[in-house]
Amino acid sequence: VHGTLSECLFFFAMAAPEGPRGVKRPASEPLHPLDPGFVCPYLDTIDRASLDFDFEKLCTVSLTNLNVYGCLVCGKYFHGRAKGSPAFNHSLSSGHHIFINLETGQVYCLPDLYEVRDPSLADIKYNLNPTYSRENIDTFTKAPVKCRSLEGYEFLAGFVGLNNLKRTDYLNAAVQSLCRIPELLQHYMLPLQRPQARPISLRFGELLRKMWNPRAFKRQVSPHELMQALTLKSGKRFQIGH
Repeated sequence: VHGTLSECLFFFAMAAPEGPRGVKRPASEPLHPLDPGFVCPYLDTIDRASLDFDFEKLCTVSLTNLNVYGCLVCGKYFHGRAKGSPAFNHSLSSGHHIFINLETGQVYCLPDLYEVRDPSLADIKYNLNPTYSRENIDTFTKAPVKCRSLEGYEFLAGFVGLNNLKRTDYLNAAVQSLCRIPELLQHYMLPLQRPQARPISLRFGELLRKMWNPRAFKRQVSPHELMQALTLKSGKRFQIGH
């Protein structure tokens, strides 16, 4: 009000979306999910204590085992991520937005449908599928690694408890004995890439790798998927609770 006419005109010119002579001013728009430096705003909703990748990978709604995602907020499993899928609907109804593909380990934000790439997710992906080199295996067998669970309890990698799924203690005792044989560790701790590998071999290998996981969230592992493979192979002669 108290300035001259030229000062007022200069003020309005600088406050316009475009500066003087049509030069655009820098825009403070949010980054696109694919832009470098983008950080997903929902990463802090992840609850690692709710995650458990030991159980059979089945959608809790459709019971399918195809294209299943785990909700990283509540830990439940849902099929798909496309619009209208159980995972998509769960994100809308519950406000849970971060999901991991249980086969590939890729993480997505729903319902926005973009992939989340952040180094803070590395521990979750490792717990989904622990991987080792032969050097790691030699080190573990000679000097077990000290670990700490999310609850703060200390334990040794490879010396963890196996959940009793109701009368499966006999299986637990056998697995604990087998996982002390160096030759079996060398064979099963490395992922089985052979297409003819049988489901029991695959599940046994997965269980051993989880038992020796030095970055495990908890100090016990569930043999649920191995028991499911044994149940199918035996024609339900051996199953949980019998």
